[in-house]
Amino acid sequence: EPLGHFENTAETLAFFERLHAEANAPETVRRRIGVNYDACHFALEYDDARASLDAFRSAGIRISKIHLSNALAFDPRDPAAVEAIRAFDEPTYFHQVLLQFEGGNITRFIDLPAFLRSLPTPPDCREARVHFHIPLGADPAPPLRSTIDHVRDVLAWRRDHPDACQHFEIETYTWGVLPVSMQHPVDEQIADEFRWVLSHT
Repeated sequence: EPLGHFENTAETLAFFERLHAEANAPETVRRRIGVNYDACHFALEYDDARASLDAFRSAGIRISKIHLSNALAFDPRDPAAVEAIRAFDEPTYFHQVLLQFEGGNITRFIDLPAFLRSLPTPPDCREARVHFHIPLGADPAPPLRSTIDHVRDVLAWRRDHPDACQHFEIETYTWGVLPVSMQHPVDEQIADEFRWVLSHT
């Protein structure tokens, strides 16, 4: 997870390298302990889905489960986008914000209020992504956007590697804190997400 003990592809690879090196029974560890690949989290880190999943597979890291999850993205230099993102500032969950700059450097904020206090954003910032799980296939209205392309890439990778993982979870849990404009009856939202996944598998 963003701002966790390890949060991106490189840090995950390093963690498992240490784990495997120090394990008394490394083959048992490889068989029993793996990565829960959360599409939202890896998209927030600006990691490429195919490159990440290929790297884990090459390193012999088990992909135990894949979370099909979608995050918010926006241009933090756009006042209209900043105003729109305020609708997602709610106190129930942490909504880490990761800004990517020209050259690839990333600045991290622990929550939306911390990001909002930091404004204005420097002009060399390319994009901001927010750890707010929004429904699959339910893109927010412009000027906001989502990281749904990362989920599509995960599903495309899995089509190429059907044996890589059998356990998938649609992980939208923010129903009660979504802005009113994105709220629908929960049963309809869940059914819509299943339809979206099935249409992309």
